[in-house]
Amino acid sequence: LLMSRRTRVPHGTTKRSQPSASGRCYSASSGPTIWVRSPPDWHFMFCIRMDSQGSFHLYPDQLGGPFQSLQEAEDAIDHYVNGLPRPARCDGQDKVTSIESQIRHIVFYPDGTPKNGPNSPAEKNPNYRERRLVQVVLDQYNDDHKFFGDRAHELKGDVKFHWFDEDDPSYYHFNFMTKTGKLFFAELLEMQIGGDSVVSCCCIIGRNDKGLCYGCIRDGSTEMKHPKNTDAYTGGRVDCRYLTFGGDPFSDSDDDEDTQMAKLWIKFKGRHAPFVRENIITWK
Repeated sequence: LLMSRRTRVPHGTTKRSQPSASGRCYSASSGPTIWVRSPPDWHFMFCIRMDSQGSFHLYPDQLGGPFQSLQEAEDAIDHYVNGLPRPARCDGQDKVTSIESQIRHIVFYPDGTPKNGPNSPAEKNPNYRERRLVQVVLDQYNDDHKFFGDRAHELKGDVKFHWFDEDDPSYYHFNFMTKTGKLFFAELLEMQIGGDSVVSCCCIIGRNDKGLCYGCIRDGSTEMKHPKNTDAYTGGRVDCRYLTFGGDPFSDSDDDEDTQMAKLWIKFKGRHAPFVRENIITWK
């Protein structure tokens, strides 16, 4: 999904609004920021948030932290990506044509992971991006409300989501459950598509809550639950033209990587070009 859009100015890293008096939602203009980092040409998405003490947390957390600054967290991402194994040259590698090199770049990520098809990250772990965003939002909710240890809400099961573009702002609406059986609604305002976002709402809702959201119902997403107090969220309250999706937009091919390469060979070299996938990739 490609669209032209303006990039909003990121929020400050030292001050933000606290939840409303009800302990549930933020001001859409000054809620906590989720910094999203997606290294070019890779299939990873990293998220960073700032806690109430000013420390920065990186997702996934196996990369270390908490960090003292946003730059430190970003440096940890760079260190991880730069240390990843990549295909190394071996006997016969110098015989690979420039066409095959281009084809491999189209089909594979730098570490040899297929970009599309049944073996791609999007197929093996669908909607992991949305689930990671929700985990960040829930951790922020716990931190803001001082729910630590046994009191902290833990994510359980699948994440239901809907994305829509409202003229210029774009929003994510989420429903998710916690291990204590609480149903949550969360709203993210994207400062740019696939980039940094602001948490404008995260709250516990009732299973029968049916707040109106034009952004979700325009695409027939009637299962999404919204707070009955529609002032709690910002997006979808205006009846206008929406661009929407719900689900994973990144995998667009059912072909495995061998079939994709064979089709590209035909496209680049002609129908009778031989296709032999030699074992030329080794790992450091």
